[in-house]
Amino acid sequence: MTQELEVQDNSAKYYEEQRYVGTGLKYHKYIIDRMTQNGTLLKGKILDVGCGTGILPRLYPTKDIIGVDASREMLKYNPGLAVHGNAEALDFNPDMFDTVFCRSVLHHLPNPEQALVEFRRVLKSGGNLLLWETNKSWLATFIRKLTQHGGRFSEYHTAFSDLPKLVQKYFKIEKVKYQGFLSYPLFGFPDIIPIADYIPFGNTAFKICNRVDDILSLTPILRRMSWAIQVTAKKV
Repeated sequence: MTQELEVQDNSAKYYEEQRYVGTGLKYHKYIIDRMTQNGTLLKGKILDVGCGTGILPRLYPTKDIIGVDASREMLKYNPGLAVHGNAEALDFNPDMFDTVFCRSVLHHLPNPEQALVEFRRVLKSGGNLLLWETNKSWLATFIRKLTQHGGRFSEYHTAFSDLPKLVQKYFKIEKVKYQGFLSYPLFGFPDIIPIADYIPFGNTAFKICNRVDDILSLTPILRRMSWAIQVTAKKV
């Protein structure tokens, strides 16, 4: 994973100074609040896998969160309790956590299934797994090919054609939601394409895009065209 680590190390400053400020922060907070039901699913001792610069402890500073990330540069910006480590070989005891939170990490790994095995190992029985990942569709693939250039993407960067099928091998799935038809490409990557800077009435546009996304996510024919997929699951 040498190339992927280089990408993450080089991206740390972009995340801190561009992605998680302003409209970018507002969008990612919106996604995380949705994932966690405004924090109510972040129960007990929480493992934040791929914690990066620490957006989760910043949003929920009173929660008992331990972060782990492979990028030491990312960890330099993280204000919470975080350690250096590998999602595919977690250095934690079995049955240690009540919640595993993993947002936009699996698609960077050479073996995402092994990470799921590790998540199950460190979760207590009945513990929550909160995932948010890239979804593979022809529209998302086309746009990604236009934007994935330079040193910000490695050979491991991919998307999932059927994430629930993979997750259900190890967990009981409780919720699947497709997201990010408009908001994800428009507001999620200000450090790569600052489209939001050129959208008039930004706050209103943000709300409209999120509302349209909600409607499209309920449409069976269209929802699989989304950029991302959210999976909530439980260890049984």
